[in-house]
Amino acid sequence: GGLQAQLIGDPIGTVVNDTALIFDTVLNVQTTDITYDPMTGVFTFAADGNYLVTWWIATDGAQASTYVEFSLSINGTPFSPAASPIVSGQLSGSALLSLNAGDTVTLDNTTGADVTLGNVPTQANVVIIELNT
Repeated sequence: GGLQAQLIGDPIGTVVNDTALIFDTVLNVQTTDITYDPMTGVFTFAADGNYLVTWWIATDGAQASTYVEFSLSINGTPFSPAASPIVSGQLSGSALLSLNAGDTVTLDNTTGADVTLGNVPTQANVVIIELNT
């Protein structure tokens, strides 16, 4: 099973430094083990297991920063950062996570500056797949 969500609702948005990206549209949910809170950007996992997370974000600047960086955070602790020296473009990342029931995951701006999202129809996407072990 798994879950897919996207950000499609704000053509010129900003992700404040050290905050979670908020996906506004859940496209598909094929499990009861993953829930998503669109108010906080928090994915909560109801079962122990291994999960594959892939994501991308369309960015268009990061104040005075010369790079952009987003990290999956597990229970508030950054893990598996992805960074690029190109501040306007598409940043992507993936991670294999071993989680316990009750763990939470967010996709956080860890650039050190606010990041402007690209003025495109779909600004971000995430897919979380529950792996059979």
